Amino acid sequence: MDDKDFKRVLEDGEKLLAYFESDLTRDGRFGCSYLLVTDKRAVVCDADLKVEVSVNLKDIRSVSVKDYIGNAELMVTLKDESVVILTRFSRALRKRFGDASRLLENLAFLRRVRREQVYEEEEVTAKSGTLRSILRFVLPYKWVLAAGMVAGVCGIFLGLLPPYFMKMLIDDVILGRKEELLAQVILAIIATQATSSLLGVIRSYSLSYVSLKAMYSIRIHLFKHIMRFQPSILDRYEAGRLISRITDDVGRVNWFLSWGLEQLLRSSISLISVSAMILLLEPRLSLIALIPMPILGLGVFLFRRKARWVYHYEWRRWADVSALLVDVIPGFPTVKAYSMEDHEAKKLKLKLSDVIKASLRSTKLSLQFFPMLGFVISAGTAIIWWLGGLEVLNGTLTLGTLSAFISYVSQFYGPIWTLVSMVEPMKRSSTAAERIYNLMRMRPEIRDTEDSVDLKIKGRITFENVSFGYLPYTYVLKNISFDIKPGEKIGIVGPTGSGKTTLAKLILRFYDVDEGRILIDGVDIRRIKLRSLRKQIGLVSQEPRLFNDTIANNIRYGKPDASLDEIIAAAKIAAAHDFILQKPLCYDTPCGESGSRLSGGERQRVAIARTVISDPQILVLDEATSSVDTITEDAIKKSLDEIAKGRTTIIIAHRLSTVKDADRLIVIDKGRLVEMGTHEELLRKGGLYAKLWNTQFLEQPAEAKV
Repeated sequence: MDDKDFKRVLEDGEKLLAYFESDLTRDGRFGCSYLLVTDKRAVVCDADLKVEVSVNLKDIRSVSVKDYIGNAELMVTLKDESVVILTRFSRALRKRFGDASRLLENLAFLRRVRREQVYEEEEVTAKSGTLRSILRFVLPYKWVLAAGMVAGVCGIFLGLLPPYFMKMLIDDVILGRKEELLAQVILAIIATQATSSLLGVIRSYSLSYVSLKAMYSIRIHLFKHIMRFQPSILDRYEAGRLISRITDDVGRVNWFLSWGLEQLLRSSISLISVSAMILLLEPRLSLIALIPMPILGLGVFLFRRKARWVYHYEWRRWADVSALLVDVIPGFPTVKAYSMEDHEAKKLKLKLSDVIKASLRSTKLSLQFFPMLGFVISAGTAIIWWLGGLEVLNGTLTLGTLSAFISYVSQFYGPIWTLVSMVEPMKRSSTAAERIYNLMRMRPEIRDTEDSVDLKIKGRITFENVSFGYLPYTYVLKNISFDIKPGEKIGIVGPTGSGKTTLAKLILRFYDVDEGRILIDGVDIRRIKLRSLRKQIGLVSQEPRLFNDTIANNIRYGKPDASLDEIIAAAKIAAAHDFILQKPLCYDTPCGESGSRLSGGERQRVAIARTVISDPQILVLDEATSSVDTITEDAIKKSLDEIAKGRTTIIIAHRLSTVKDADRLIVIDKGRLVEMGTHEELLRKGGLYAKLWNTQFLEQPAEAKV
């Protein structure tokens, strides 16, 4: 979760290292709570960021996780032997809080900060500049916006005429009995209204045009900016929250960029011009009209002071709902398979209940101020009627002048009320703008530098003392060193969770190493342009992602300008051509959401074809044949053997038969390189690889398979 005001939880000089969101409260109920890990403490807060537990890191002796049926607890044992339960969480978050446990354990011993910010978005120091910074998206349409604003301003000045015409109609035509003026005044009123209507059409169309174009520009810019980040951004933000930024937040900011900005200008000009008219028309009553102004100013000031936190909290609750829906709906088949519909509905009810509470909080805030401010304006109008009526009865003021003055006062209070009413949507727009601006001003940690180079890769890969962890102090890989020659086929094996896939992510530079370096053809990959690096590395992951498009377009994704012949050739290499021809629409068959219309093996083969067509110099296969049957696997292996010639190939596999013919095998265990050699050498050695092999093939002794 992002945009949380964690600063009010932290002590002076304390730095937030990481935070973990739980789906249970400390008493085991469904709800939201947070574990904050700083450089000094472990702090547990409820959904409102009220501190429930605070433990100094220096007092922690050990950290443990206790599992129950359906949930678990994270607890710490202090130096005085007392046990403190930090937080509870469902089993779905077991891995996440396992990371939290290791982080706390390491911090308790190391007590040093190597990273200053982890999973924390850069704070915006100049809050007032956020909306102004987003105004640049309106600049390309400034003339259209200007036309709309000019039409609106002209409409304001035309709106000053009808009350004066009304004064003439009452005092001169009706009471003064000047019949010859009647037609002139009526025609003037009709002409004024017709011109005002035409200007209103121009204003509305211009502002709608600017509104739609500005939303388009912001969303495109925001999407491109997000695409500049590496997949690690999903470690910080759930997909639902990023989607919320592009859709909901931009929609709220759009109101300000078009209608809000124009309303602000129109209301200001209207207020100034009407003020001048009422001062000229009746100075004494004008002073009475100004009486509500200090009260309105105080009300707006108090509202703004309370509104920021309320609207931030409400947005976070809506973001929780978006995140849940984005998580559950794509996983609909899994929900149905385990009959978890009621469980997911219960989770949604809890999230929506939090939304209702947050929305009611903002509603109560509005009701505390706006009805009172509306009453002040109405009371001011009533007082003017009272005092003005007395002057009309006493003969010191004409009825026409009073009617015109009341009309002008209505126009005077109108823009004031508009400006007061704009405070709430302006605050919502400002809150949304802060979130957009925060994301826009973030800079990807992994990006090209000024000295980055394009490199024609030959295929040599060198790991030099590489250590890496997704969280500080929690290493997934530790001091890894090896060298892969160009064109060599390497198998990487090891138990689940040993760090094999992480190696592939580091080669693609989805993450940067914490220690050591990775070289390709003797060049540190941090000095190779990302586009150049990834264009020459092909990755087939264990769970390939297909887009909701045709099979042909999914294969073509690896080479956008590929011809149909190239697509078919790639499909044949991946042993996909035959099953594609059996589909009713062949290569034009839609794959469905995430490839849902294809079987697991079919998705895998389409993904392999997508990699093959990109013609990479380095090929990384992360469990690439795990979803296919033995016959298909054999066919794919033969094809891959052909395309692997002259290419450096890295095969990550649990099924050891997949890699036994590799030139060399690298065995990873608990993040460390424990063995390296050929299949026969490792079997004779009798180490971890031999144990893994014998576990998979117990029916024969290891020596018989050499």
